[in-house]
This record gives sequence, structure tokens and C-alpha cells, in this order.
Amino acid sequence: LAPPDAITDIRLISGTKADEYNFLELEPVSLSGFVYLDDSNDGVRNPGEAGLAGVQLALLDGSGRSTGRTTVTGVGGAYRFDGLRPMETYGVAEVQPEGLFDGLDTAGTAGGQAHNPGDRITGIRLGPSTSGKNYNFGELRPANLRGRVYLDINSNCTFDPGERPLSGVSVFLLDPRGQRIAQSVTGADGRYAFAGLPPGEYGVEEITPEGYHDGPDRVGSAGGRLAGTDMIVGIALAPGVDAVDYDFCERLPATLSGYVFQDGPAVTVIGGDIPDLVPLRDGQRTPDDVPLAGVRIQLGDASGAPVLGPDGRPLVTFTDAAGYYEFTDLQPGLYTLLETQPEGYVDGIDTPGSAGGYAVNPHDPPSPAILQRLAVDPRNDAILMIRLRAGDKAVSYNFSEIRVVGIPPVVPPPPPERPERAEAPVLFDPPPPWLAAPWVPVPSRREPFIPDGGIPLTYTWHLSVLNGGLPRAESGGYQRVADAASSYFNSASWSSGPEDPGRFVVADHRGVAIQELLFGTEEAHPVAGDFNGDGVAEVGVYHEGLWLIDLNGNGVWDDEDLWARLGTADDLPVVGDWDGDGKDDIGIFGPAWKGDARALETEPGLPDADNPVCGRCKNLPPRPDEATLGRRTMQRSVQGNIRADLIDHVFQYGSETDVPVAGDWNGDGVTNIGMFRGGTWFLDSDGDGKWSAGDTLVEDLGRPGDLPVVGDFNGDGIDELGVYRQGTWYLDTTADHRLDAHDRVFQLGGPDDRPVVGDFDGDGIDQIAVFGSAEGSAQPHADRTASPSPDAPVRR
Repeated sequence: LAPPDAITDIRLISGTKADEYNFLELEPVSLSGFVYLDDSNDGVRNPGEAGLAGVQLALLDGSGRSTGRTTVTGVGGAYRFDGLRPMETYGVAEVQPEGLFDGLDTAGTAGGQAHNPGDRITGIRLGPSTSGKNYNFGELRPANLRGRVYLDINSNCTFDPGERPLSGVSVFLLDPRGQRIAQSVTGADGRYAFAGLPPGEYGVEEITPEGYHDGPDRVGSAGGRLAGTDMIVGIALAPGVDAVDYDFCERLPATLSGYVFQDGPAVTVIGGDIPDLVPLRDGQRTPDDVPLAGVRIQLGDASGAPVLGPDGRPLVTFTDAAGYYEFTDLQPGLYTLLETQPEGYVDGIDTPGSAGGYAVNPHDPPSPAILQRLAVDPRNDAILMIRLRAGDKAVSYNFSEIRVVGIPPVVPPPPPERPERAEAPVLFDPPPPWLAAPWVPVPSRREPFIPDGGIPLTYTWHLSVLNGGLPRAESGGYQRVADAASSYFNSASWSSGPEDPGRFVVADHRGVAIQELLFGTEEAHPVAGDFNGDGVAEVGVYHEGLWLIDLNGNGVWDDEDLWARLGTADDLPVVGDWDGDGKDDIGIFGPAWKGDARALETEPGLPDADNPVCGRCKNLPPRPDEATLGRRTMQRSVQGNIRADLIDHVFQYGSETDVPVAGDWNGDGVTNIGMFRGGTWFLDSDGDGKWSAGDTLVEDLGRPGDLPVVGDFNGDGIDELGVYRQGTWYLDTTADHRLDAHDRVFQLGGPDDRPVVGDFDGDGIDQIAVFGSAEGSAQPHADRTASPSPDAPVRR
């Protein structure tokens, strides 16, 4: 063969016929594909994924070297190399477009190998009439991750008006193993940002700025999870995602301070006996009082147990020359101050300061319910239940002392005999005949819940205001009656002694059991509420219409408590503050009473801020001719009279198989009713006692067989929902009406226990408790997301 398209040196001899000198031509072939934004990051050019114009590509030979031919993608991201010789091996190399990250490249119809990463596809063998297509290069848009660091005044981790951004705070970008790979510093607006990130998994970690305490952190728009202090991990950034609101919320530390001083001049005492000096002093610090230096003050938690410093030792300080002491850099919480009585002084009047609390003074001690929470002896030198919020500067927690100077006594003559004091006669009025509270049982049958109120009158609510045993008036407005003894309780002897007592087990906010109370019988329904208005929940039981309430909060049934009769064995009890006076009342849900129909005709609903119903006053009992037929009877303390009152409110809301609930759904201080039905909640948010447009439907919060629980679990003044499932508590602490990973889960109790909720320590946040047999085990365990001390005590 000579040069192309020539056959030479053909020798023809005589008689030769030379045939088949043919010229074979091959059609040229092509190689094409696309450069595109692979937002799904899967190496497949999917509908909607845009092509990239202006990207340069080079044609490679079989050895991977450049052939010198290049091309640029068009408007749709397509490229093409035409006029290629078949039966050759080729490759394509892409010049990585600026501002994008290399994605997955894919070989097309003629085979070959994509080098990922590397922007090259080689080994493309093009046969005759074979054009290689879809040799595609996927590119990835960069992602961003940003958030803010700010002073979270109300601890809700939402940037509210008036909250201050924090500048100069370091935030680190983390790889999937938690290693720091980049750093950002917040600007004047408190914002930080990591821009231009390759898609993948990341985390962020903040360094708490000096002078602040760590608050709650916020997972932002691309998801992730909290991992310990100041760290959010598992943030999956897809191509082009702008992940925002990864916020770190900080809190100002609190301070607690006061003075120790000598209250007034020294008192001269003749002899060794020191009289009661408190009436001689007022405990108020004035300019003429003498400061006491060197007095030891110890900081305790809500139970009085020592608060430990960074060195693991109890936080202790001593007063300076001005008698002043101060604890700084404190986290929000409940605190106790314990003074060591200075030698040579008699204890004076101690006074709580600007953030409230209770002083332990011998002449005016706190209630037993408060004292019984202490794990230490206050020795009349303590101030309890000091609630500090973030940034509080609590001042004037003062301890006053009285200086006593003794002089030798003059021996007096023998004192005269002390005369015996005659006991005053106790007079009792004979009680009038017993007035039974009539009711007519209705056949127990399942009726549907019809939201427009069209329910056959089978099950109703009866709510009764107790007001701590003195509803609206101690005299007038009620009837004095007698009470009939039952096998469970005898009001005449004030005795209740079940053979099988019930046991309440109360947990702290970590879900760790801290207190046990034996009260009532294990067959009863447990209840809890602030029945005396002191801000602390008391326990009680409901048994076949009889209520026994531990009104004085000492954990035992005694002469200062309260009993009531409302309901039967067919009713379920509810507790709530029906009139918004700060004291919880009682109610029942069960078979309708005779007379309920007429009561419902004039029922105005509860005095809720959202209740638009007009008519008779919502906060007063009905007239007798408008009331249902039946009364609530009760007696406050063994010395009190037995009284019978009209039923304050009658509602028709729910059906036979529903479980009644009650809660303050809008934070106005009035408790409204609701129903739980196998995971669906019907909440009477406006308080009118009817299903209406102002009410709330919550679905899929729980499941059939769960027991509903209601309480203010986050301290915002509005009750949240939850369920108890055979010993496991699921609480919607984020108040978004769903149970998810941001909510809290506790283990307390077992399948045979019944849940109870109440603010048993008076800190404004409800705690969980269970009620069951005194011989059972509550099986207390901490919140699954918390880190409680393994040595946390259980008080009995």
C-alpha cells in the first residue's frame, strides 16, 4: 500500500485479469455527553438537573494523553467531538468549573471507565458506525452552614426582641468524626457562617464565651442532633443547601448576696437563761446595725445538699468587713443558703431577698411540706427555695444576729405555784339530717363523640370549686349536713385506715425518685393539685366518690386535711383550678345525673380568657333552679362543719370510653377540660365546655392503651401533654403537640402503677409521680437524655 487512497506496484502480465482492488471507507464517529449540576449526587442526570454552559473539555487518545482537540459545553451543558476515526480508543477530560465541586462522572454507551474523583473518562473504544453518548460529568453546588450566638434571656432558644447577639465567639466546623476542620468567629450581629462547603456530613461546636453559661442549643433547617455541651452533629448537607438557624443560646450567670449583721444594740441578760429575744428585733438591716465579718455561708441546692464548685468542693464564702457575702457565676435553679451561727450571738430574724424564698425562723417557720424536702437540718439559720433565673442579681438575703451580754443573776425568791388553767367547754351544734346528693344512673352504652354537641346525654362532667375547703364563703351559700360512715372512711371519727395503703413515688426533674408517701388505699385513683394555694402540689385519692386530700401537705392523713364526696364508683376524677384563684378544685366525668339537662341550658362555661359565652357569671355557682340535682359535700379539718354545695359547672364533652383530662391550655390560670381517645386529644381551649371552633384537636400523640398525663413540664405557665405507657413516660416538653426526639422520655413505675403529675417542689415546673401498692416497686430511672448522678438519693 502506498499513501492513503492509493494502491501501487501492480504488475500485470499478459492474460492477467486483476480483480478486487477495492477501497474501503469508514464513516467518522462521535463522542458526546453533558456537564450538569447533580443535585441528587447520584451520578445520574435526572429531570430538572440543570446543564452547565461554557465548561471546557479535552479529547484524549487511547493512552490518556491530550489529542489537542477541545470543545466547550453549550447552553444546555452538552458537548460533542465529531469526525473521530472509528476503531480507536479515546477519552475525555473535563476542566473543573470554578465555584463547583467535582461530582460523579459516568461512562456512556460505548463503555469506558470514569475516574472518580478526577474529571476523566478513559478507555472508550469506538467501533465502526459507533458514536459514544452520555459521557457525563456531574458537578456539585457548594453548601452553607450558619447560625447565631446570642444571650437567651428567657431560655427558649428563640431569638426574641430585646435579646442581645454575642460577637467574637468562636464556632468550629466538625467533620463526621467530630474533628475540627474550620473556624468562624461571630460578628456584631452574633452570626457565624461556613460557606462553600462540599456536600456531606458536618457538625458545629461553640466555645462558650467567658462570663456566660451554656444555655439550650438549636438544631437548624438541615437536621442533626445535639451531642453534649455546645455541639450539634449529624448535619447532612446536600448540594446547594443553605442550612440555617444552628444557634447557640447563652445565659448570664446569676448572683446571690446578702449581709450578716448584729440587729440593734446588745441585749443584757441576767443569769444564764436567755429569753425569747425575737420580739425585741425586726430583722431589718439599718445603718446603725453592726456588720459581722468572717461568718460562714454555704450554698446548697433545693434540698440543701452542697452545691459543688469547679474543684469538687462545696461552695462556701465568708462575710467581709461590711458583713457582705456573695455567690457569683450561678446557674439558674433553686438554691438554699445555710449560715453557720456565729459564736456569742443568738439567732435573729433572717429575711429572704429580691428573688423570694422562705426563711427558717423559729417564730415563723415554713410549712412542713417545704421543710420535709430538705436533706439537711436548717437549724433556724437557712433561707430556702430561692429561685434564680438566668442573669438574676438576687440581693438582701440577710441573716440577723442578736448580741447577748450576761451579768451574774440575783437569786429571786421561789416563784408562786402556777394555777391550773381550766379547759374551755367545747360546744357542738347538733347536725341536721343527712342530705344525700341524688343522681340517676344512665345505662352505660358507647356513644360517639359528635363535635357539634349532638350527643345523647349519657356522660357528663361535674366540676366543684373547693377553694381550700372554703368555697366563696365560710358562712352562707351552703347547707350544713351530716355524713354517713363507709367501710373506707368515717367522718365522725376522722379515720381512714385501709389495710393495703397506696404509695406515691415522686421523681425530680431528671426522673429520679426522691420521695415516697403512703396515703390512701392502693384501690383508689391518685390525684394531685395545689389545693391550699401555697404553690406546692398536695396528694390525694379518690375512691368510689370519696375524696381524701392532704390539705396541709405533710404526706399523711391527719386532723388538718379535707374530705369530700362527689361521684360514684362509675366516675373518673379530675383536678383543676376551675375559677383561677390559685387553688385546685375537683371534678368528675361519668354517667349523667338527673337534672344535668337543665344545668346545661344555662351553663356559661369557665372564666377562661378565651370563653366568649355570655349569661350568668362564670365564676359563681348557679341558682338552685338552674343547677343539676345533686351536691358536693365536704369537711375541712376535724373541727370544721360538713357542708353541701351546688355543683358549679356541668359540661357535656366526650363519650363513655374517653379518658378525661384537665389543663391550663392557654396560660391564663384557669384549668379547662379535655378528652383523650387512644392517641387523639380533644382540648376545650376556650373553656365553654363544648366542642367549638376555639378548641384544639391533637392527633397521634399516644396510642390505644396509653394513660394520658398533663402538666407544665417546661415552666412556661401552659400545660403540655404526654402519655404513660406501662412505666414509660413520653412528655411533649417542646409543646408542639407531637412526640419526637426533642421531647423527654422517663422510666418511672410499672404496668400496675398509675401516673400522677404535680409541682411537688414548688419551682413552677411539674414533676412526675406514680401511685400503686406499698409493696410494689416504682422502678425509678432517669430521663434517657439526661445525665443524673448515680448516687442521687431517694428520700422516704
